[in-house]
Amino acid sequence: MKAAADGLPVTIVNPTAVFGDHDVKPTSGTLVVAIASGKLPFIIDARINAMDVRDMARGQIAAMKIGEVGRRYLLGDHNTTIYELTRLIARIAKVRSPLVKIPLPLAALVARASEYAGRLFHQEKPLFPLAGIDFLKYGDHYDTTRAKTELGLKSTPLEETFERAIRWFREHHYV
Repeated sequence: MKAAADGLPVTIVNPTAVFGDHDVKPTSGTLVVAIASGKLPFIIDARINAMDVRDMARGQIAAMKIGEVGRRYLLGDHNTTIYELTRLIARIAKVRSPLVKIPLPLAALVARASEYAGRLFHQEKPLFPLAGIDFLKYGDHYDTTRAKTELGLKSTPLEETFERAIRWFREHHYV
């Protein structure tokens, strides 16, 4: 923002939780893979704003082309909860949704233990990364009206997003 005030043509975008196909690491797709694989015994419920990766990319391009210099755009769409996302992903993947909800402080303890076990057993990634807990801890519902009105940000239904993501993860043997 200071650079924009100093004359640099800066437009800032801040995406919320982004889901979709082609998530090769995976990042937010870790949740999709874990649920679709039936490897998630519990969930941590928290508020979240979720959007399709393609909508996010279109929003970034629109911000570069027509965004106002010095303006910040929150790219997001669906205010929901992790519990609701979990149920939706499980229904689309045709698997049972995790039945147990655990509170965030207990989840943080489980994540710390998972991180420790991952280091101990030389796992590439812990099953429950602490970074995911931090993400949930600061997750929230957001008003993305500015991006929708000024950038023309569109919404893809989450059902379509997760159908595409699950198909991609299955085709590429993540699930």
